[in-house]
Amino acid sequence: MCWSALMGYTHQGRPSALALRPAPLQLLYLGYTGSLGAPFIDGIVADHWLIPPEHEHGYVEPVLRLPWAFLCSAPLPADPGEPLPPAPTRGGLGIGPEQMVFACFNRPDKFDPHRFDAWLEILQAVPGSVLMLVVGNSATQARLKQRAQACGLEPGRLIFAAKTTAARFPDLCRLADLFLDTGPYGAGATGAVALQAGLPLLTCPGEHFVSRMAASLCASVAMPDLICPTSEAYVERAIALGRDRCQLQQRRQTLLDQGGKLPLFDTAGWVRNWENLLLSLQP
Repeated sequence: MCWSALMGYTHQGRPSALALRPAPLQLLYLGYTGSLGAPFIDGIVADHWLIPPEHEHGYVEPVLRLPWAFLCSAPLPADPGEPLPPAPTRGGLGIGPEQMVFACFNRPDKFDPHRFDAWLEILQAVPGSVLMLVVGNSATQARLKQRAQACGLEPGRLIFAAKTTAARFPDLCRLADLFLDTGPYGAGATGAVALQAGLPLLTCPGEHFVSRMAASLCASVAMPDLICPTSEAYVERAIALGRDRCQLQQRRQTLLDQGGKLPLFDTAGWVRNWENLLLSLQP
């Protein structure tokens, strides 16, 4: 029997139960992104991008790596089985059909000044482009607009979309051309759904697990060139892609056409890898 610890030391976590050793094999996976520092955890499940060998010193637990993709994204449901609100449209958000749309659908608490300023630099270098964000708080919207204006950018180039249902989120992703990842806390499940909806994702991994999730996602859809080694490379790559919407459309089509062939979306393959990992740990 294997017990997988998800929440660690966070809200509703139960590490004290694991300390009682209810299972002979106890692994840390997905929900808690640091070391528990506890002798009753037999390993942390990751992959090469999440925890490269040079970062292993930060974990008490042995690092156990899946061959690709620390998670998999199931196919989007064809029928959500419930009435849905109208799908968002570019026109409804005041975006022209030919405008370049950068987007970040991560929570606003993941924004940091350095990365937000990088986004403003990208907008300035791609005339007519806009940045779509899901920010519902009016005070936060005002502060972001003020920062844009202070950098010499028209505040109207920030587009604030309403938070939508999970079933409608892919429709929101389809309105954008390029997902700009946050740092130092990047996209995880949000990035996986965006990629499944056909939205390419650009990221710049840092030193920590939570800054490297999107790199794992990009690698598992065969787009490692969207993993930037530095902040400067991130800005340069975003500008180049923003000036080449044809390339972005080709990438979108690749994501949509490949479907289950890409590791991120191959649920059966991911499960086999998980099972093989568990079997390799049996005494």
